Amino acid sequence: MPSHVLALAVRHPCSLQARAPISEGEHRRCIASLALVAAAVLTLSAVTAAQVVPGEGSAIGSLSADRARLAQITGELPLLERLDSAGNRSHYVLPTLTLIRNAQLPSPGNDGALWAGRGTNVSLSGGGAVARTFGGIRAEAALLPEVTYAENKPFQILPGRSGDRSAFSSPWHLGASSADLPLRFGDQSIRSVGMGQSAVTLTAGGVAVGASTANEWWGPALRNTLVLSNNAAGIPRLFVRTARPLATSVGWFDARIFAGELTESPYFDRDATNNARSASGLLLTFRPAADSGLLFGVSRLVIAPLTSNIEALSHGVDVLTRWEPVRAPGEVENGAAPQKTDQIFSLFARWVLPRSGLEVFGEWARTELPRSLREYLEAPQSTQAYTLGMQWARPAGKGKRVRLQGEATYLEQTNIWPDRPTMDYYTGRAAVQGFTQRGQVLGAEIGPGSSSQFVAADLIARGWQFGGLLNRTRTENDALYRQFVPTPGQHDVSFSAGLRGGARGPRGDVWGELVASRRLNYLFQNESGIGPPVVAVDISNVSFTLRVAPR
Repeated sequence: MPSHVLALAVRHPCSLQARAPISEGEHRRCIASLALVAAAVLTLSAVTAAQVVPGEGSAIGSLSADRARLAQITGELPLLERLDSAGNRSHYVLPTLTLIRNAQLPSPGNDGALWAGRGTNVSLSGGGAVARTFGGIRAEAALLPEVTYAENKPFQILPGRSGDRSAFSSPWHLGASSADLPLRFGDQSIRSVGMGQSAVTLTAGGVAVGASTANEWWGPALRNTLVLSNNAAGIPRLFVRTARPLATSVGWFDARIFAGELTESPYFDRDATNNARSASGLLLTFRPAADSGLLFGVSRLVIAPLTSNIEALSHGVDVLTRWEPVRAPGEVENGAAPQKTDQIFSLFARWVLPRSGLEVFGEWARTELPRSLREYLEAPQSTQAYTLGMQWARPAGKGKRVRLQGEATYLEQTNIWPDRPTMDYYTGRAAVQGFTQRGQVLGAEIGPGSSSQFVAADLIARGWQFGGLLNRTRTENDALYRQFVPTPGQHDVSFSAGLRGGARGPRGDVWGELVASRRLNYLFQNESGIGPPVVAVDISNVSFTLRVAPR
C-alpha cells in the first residue's frame, strides 16, 4: 500500500471526532475525504479482507458473533481461532446500520462511538479491506469509517458542580473520583465522523504489528466486560500481537500489547492543556492442552495524563513498567506527588463444555495494586469488581435450540482503608478524565459504582431467533454515599424487560430489541428527610434497537 494512503487512513483528522459538534460543512468534507481514501485503498489490485472474529472490530455484538459463540458451546465450531490465510482478493464491507430510539432517557451503551441519547440515534459504518502478501510478509488494511447522529432531545439532568467544568459534566465525579462522564452530551444534536473499525496490520511468521482504531472486547462477559469493551469509541493505537495462538506442549498462548491515546469529551472541563491521556494495554490468554474448553486470561490497562500528543510514545510500555499503588490524596513521596498513572488489572476464565451445551465464565478485577503481600492477604477485596455468567443451550425440536443466559456484574465499592478514600471504578487520580474515551466508559456499560443482574432466554433456529430478557441495574451507587444526607430510599435503580430477535439470510443479518424499563429515584431524587420533601422521580422509558448488517 502506498505510504501516503496508509498515513491518511490512520491519521485522518475526521477520526478525532472534534472537541465540539462539527458543522454541516465540516461533516460533508469529512465524508467526502473518507470516501476518497476508501476509493484509493479499494483500487489496489489483488486484495483480500482482514479476518474478523468475535471480540474485535465490527464483530463485537453482531448476530454473527452471537451465533459463533453458540456454535462453540454446542460443539459445532472449534474453540481455537485460526488465522485466515486466504489469497489476494478485494473485500467490500457493505454499510451496517444501527438505529436506537429512546423515548425518555438515554440507553446503556456497547454501541461504540455512538452516544444513544433521548430521541433517535443512528450509526452507519462500512468500507472495505485490502491485503497482499509480499514474500513472507502479509499486509492488510481495513478502512471502515463510521458516521453517527444523535438527536439528543432534552431530558432532566443535574448540572455539574464545578465552575471549571461544563454544566453537562457529571455532578458526582469530582476530586478523588473524577471522570469525564457527562450526563448529557450538550444541548444540540450530535454528528460525528470517525475511523470506526479501521486497522492496518503487517504479519510475519507468528507476529502481527499495526495501527488500529477498532474496538476490542477483552474478557468472556456477554454484556459487562470489565477492562475494555465497545462501550466507547475504539482507542487509536499501535499494537503488537500474536498472529495465531502459539501452540506448545502445555497448551496454546495468545498475547497482545498496545500503546494508544485517549481523548477528552467536549463536555468535561475548560482546561485545554489536559485533553489527552496515554493508554497502555496488555492481554494474555492461555488454553491448556489438557482441556481446550478452558480459557484463562489476564489483562491490564494503564493510563497517564499527557502534556503533548508526542509524549504518548514514551508511555507505550507503561503496562509493563509502571506498578504504582494508589495513594491518599495529598500523600507525597520524595517531595513530589506520587500518582503518575491509574490502572485496572483483571483475571478471567471461561469453560466451555460442548457435550452439555454449557459455558460458564467469570472476571475479577482490581483498580489498586496492594502495597504488600500482607495488605493483600488482609483485604483481597479492596477495589475489586467482578462479572459472573453462563450460557446453556439444548435441542428443542428439529433444527431448533433453546438457550438460557445469565450474568451478574458488581462494581460497587466499600471503604476498606480509613486513610485512603475509595475510588469509584473507571475514575482517576493521575488522569482526571478516568478510564473514558470521549466521555464514555472503556469497560462495563453500567459504569462506575453500579451493579447489574441479567437473564435471557431465546429460541434459535437456523435462519432466525427470538427471545426475552430481564435486567436490573443499580446506577452510581457509590456516588449516592457522597451526597449530603443519603437515605436508603434514594438508590437509583432500573428494572427492564424486553423482547429481542433476529433473522439471518444469504444477503445479511437483521437484529432488533424492544425494552421497557422503569427507573426509580432517578439521579437519587427522593425524600431526603431534611427541608421540604422531594417527590421521588421515577421515569419510564422504552428503547428500540435495530441493526441491519448486509453481506
